Amino acid sequence: MEIDGNIRKEDRLSSDVTVTPVVIIHTDGQSKVGTDHPATLTSSLLPCDNCMPNQDDQQESQAKDLNFTLGRLSWHLRKREGIFLSLIAAFFFAVSGAFIDAIATTVNPFQLTSMKVPVLVVGTSSLMIAKHMHPPRHLEQYLWLLPSGITLTGLNLFLAFSYKYMAFSDTVSISQLSLILTGVLSWIILKEPFRILDLLLAILAMTGVVLIARPSFIFGTEDNIESNNAILGTVFALGVAVCGALAFVIVRKQSTIGIHPYQSSFANAVVMEILSIILCTTTSQWSCPSKREWWLSQGAGLSYFIGQITLYLGLAREKAAIVSIVFSLQIVFAFMLQILVFQMMPLWTSLIGGLLVLIACVGTVMNRQKRLLPAKLTKIPTIEHFVVRTK
Repeated sequence: MEIDGNIRKEDRLSSDVTVTPVVIIHTDGQSKVGTDHPATLTSSLLPCDNCMPNQDDQQESQAKDLNFTLGRLSWHLRKREGIFLSLIAAFFFAVSGAFIDAIATTVNPFQLTSMKVPVLVVGTSSLMIAKHMHPPRHLEQYLWLLPSGITLTGLNLFLAFSYKYMAFSDTVSISQLSLILTGVLSWIILKEPFRILDLLLAILAMTGVVLIARPSFIFGTEDNIESNNAILGTVFALGVAVCGALAFVIVRKQSTIGIHPYQSSFANAVVMEILSIILCTTTSQWSCPSKREWWLSQGAGLSYFIGQITLYLGLAREKAAIVSIVFSLQIVFAFMLQILVFQMMPLWTSLIGGLLVLIACVGTVMNRQKRLLPAKLTKIPTIEHFVVRTK
């Protein structure tokens, strides 16, 4: 072992800098003792040619870091995939409503429903064929498929009539009351508890409905026709909310008897098409639609189909309570579409009313998420569950 320089005691005492021997080991295996003086350290710690990092090793390390970062990002996206799908569903349902609103005043609601439903029939049947699914085999399953189809037929008809008489965003806001009415119907049909807080939130939501409807006996108006149309549109929108709540309760029952969502969607579309054709024929409301009306109706059907499928996928990946909260953002999308697409600024009463309905919906879901059915019923059953149950 070699020692660089002789360090005398008097030199250390007279120096302002404390000098301490340091052992430096080089890559050649030899050790060398120096001092921690800057000049000495600089000359001793200079990297040699063998100490330089390999460029290939650096690139490999950077690639590993990038893969790790992308892996964590992918994991977080998969973890919240249900929320993202629910947000997409809310957007496409709002887009479907915008398409319907564009032709609601020129096409009869019965014919409009019959024009958009074939897209649902083709889409759901294609999914069933791709998944190699067979029709339901039990009578009980068909007995629960029929009322859901009738209920959704009423929902779509009420929706078209409501768009005809009131603003697009107002209809969407009132129709979201289905989340609150679901609690009332679950209390009546499924014997689930309905508590004081649920009642207060329902009152808050109804206050929002009153602000949206703007009845003349409260707000006063110079145009009686406009007031009557707003009240009539509110009645139809409340019909949409009631039908939506009934449909939700029925779908929950269907999930317990082995009915897959694709089977339910296909059956509902077939029932809606048959009933709308019958109603349009008996009322003699058939007319030849223009190209614009035809394409808008097909856009409404396609958007409704995409929203329905993404909503089911979101329910299969996330808790039903969280999906319901995210789906209520359809109100926000409706106001955005009304401003950006239809160039119509909503009234301040509509904005406040929509906000109250949104708060009531979120509060209702958060209040009831621990008092719903068991966790296994908060998700849509998979195809494997269906196969096991029908054996």
